[in-house]
Amino acid sequence: MATVATMTMHFRQPPCQFSIHDPQSAPVEPDRSSPLQEALVKFEDSIRHDAEENGAFFDVCGAMRLFRKGHPDHIGFSTSEATALHGCAFTHNHPNGGAFSVADVKIACSMELQELRVVTKQFRFIMRPGSQGWPISTRISHVHSQSEIVANNEIRHMLSAGHLSYYHCAAELDHQIWVQLAHRLGLTYRREKS
Repeated sequence: MATVATMTMHFRQPPCQFSIHDPQSAPVEPDRSSPLQEALVKFEDSIRHDAEENGAFFDVCGAMRLFRKGHPDHIGFSTSEATALHGCAFTHNHPNGGAFSVADVKIACSMELQELRVVTKQFRFIMRPGSQGWPISTRISHVHSQSEIVANNEIRHMLSAGHLSYYHCAAELDHQIWVQLAHRLGLTYRREKS
């Protein structure tokens, strides 16, 4: 007697169709490929739920060069500290859940950071200089304004196509502005669900 194999068929939505805001969207495993990346991720996991901004500079070997506890909406560093930490990687948390501020990116440009990062309860945002390095910091505000116009159009398109809910509009607009700005200035930018 021959047996018939039972086959189960499943209809599934392709994973690429989930919005990053959907609960089904899986977190991304962070890059831990170097001592620096490992140190950044470990520090970020320790501050992501804090009610105040906390930040730290790390050197290429992953050693923390300076830690600063801040306020709910900012962290301060002196000019002499910024000079001494030129070229380091900097990461911090944003308790309000947002990505980079314009001031964050301007500071990254002027300090020529190796990497600028922000972590929130759900996301990790990473910006790095491109092959031409960081642009001059005075260009950031102007290009940010131009990028906001393009990003607003993208958000309207996403809403009309049903790819975005109104609840996530502000967060997605913030992200799309940085996507546009990075493209225009030759920077590397990404957002990870974490």
